[in-house]
Amino acid sequence: MVTAEAALVLPVLICVTVGLAWLVLIAAAQVQCIDAAREAARLQARGEGAGVVAEAVSRLAPRGARWVVSGSDGLVVVSVHAEVSPVVPLVGRLPGVDLAADAAAAEEPQ
Repeated sequence: MVTAEAALVLPVLICVTVGLAWLVLIAAAQVQCIDAAREAARLQARGEGAGVVAEAVSRLAPRGARWVVSGSDGLVVVSVHAEVSPVVPLVGRLPGVDLAADAAAAEEPQ
């Protein structure tokens, strides 16, 4: 009796575990996007060069992230976008999720 019940429940438990791991990965990637946007906005507002800002974004953001800097009226706005699609052994690639984060910083006087 217990063997049959375990055989029915085990695949469900595995699916739930994979789903939870996927949600944790997405949450971690979102935090990385937020951190990258904040750091890039801060550096850009301080007047750092594009190379320094690009290095900070590539270091902090998820792999393959894109970023855009815009600004007006003394305000710098940085948007970071990334697509996260985890690869799970025996399952393959799960559907991707587009993540985005924006951060703003006031330009510092030079």
